[in-house]
Amino acid sequence: MISVIIPNYNYARYLKDRIDSVLGQTYRDIEVIMLDDCSSDDSVAIMESYDDERIVGVFRNEKNSGSPFEQWKRGLEKAKGEYVWIAEADDSADIHFLEEIVKAMETEKAVLGFTASTMVNAEGVPLAKDYDHWKRRKIVEGSCNVYDGMSFAVNMQYWRNHVYNASGVVFKRNTVGNDELKALNMRYSGDWLFWTGIGLKGNVVELHKRLNRFRFHDGSVTHKGAYEGFLEDIEVVKIFNERLKINTFKRYFRRIKFKRRWKRIGFDSVCPV
Repeated sequence: MISVIIPNYNYARYLKDRIDSVLGQTYRDIEVIMLDDCSSDDSVAIMESYDDERIVGVFRNEKNSGSPFEQWKRGLEKAKGEYVWIAEADDSADIHFLEEIVKAMETEKAVLGFTASTMVNAEGVPLAKDYDHWKRRKIVEGSCNVYDGMSFAVNMQYWRNHVYNASGVVFKRNTVGNDELKALNMRYSGDWLFWTGIGLKGNVVELHKRLNRFRFHDGSVTHKGAYEGFLEDIEVVKIFNERLKINTFKRYFRRIKFKRRWKRIGFDSVCPV
């Protein structure tokens, strides 16, 4: 069984599309856990309008948690499935998403699997953005890459978070330990550490099919948010340096990457690496 966690905050306008794309999956053995983080719109009414025996319940916070990762933790506490899919409320999926990613994971005995995404705007119109970098990486659509956990962490995750959208990921529930839950105490970069920690416990599958629809919202990140997120990224890389035994050469080039990003963002102070 797959536990599908739908964390929501004020995304009533997207919820029907999200929930329909979950309940319509060709992989039928699921439980659906709906979470609302004290929304002020019609989100709860929409969630409660569904009558499907696979829906475990609608769980509403009386006070906003202030962090999407708190909802992840709450959902994980309620999950009972072998696999978990955190289906963000503003995204949606192809009806074959679960069937195809779980098949690939079981074939390769993987603990983590993720697919490519079609980027859409707030109205659902496809965008030209390609966060999967198929052209640069010379990826053949429909193919599948398999990594052992350490190579995934050192050669991919160390440089950036390749698992950029939770809605495109499925993972084994029993791989979530104390370190992974601790990572979710972060506000911005916890998912980077979370996915990497899970991946280190087995094989990782990257399925090159655009089975996830990732909604990209226009709007600027505040200067404070960008700064705090940058500092959290530095902390994540420090953890990687120690946990993954990263050599001096790679650490040097990782610092250069941080400094270039610092300059590109335009912070006034000296880069703290």
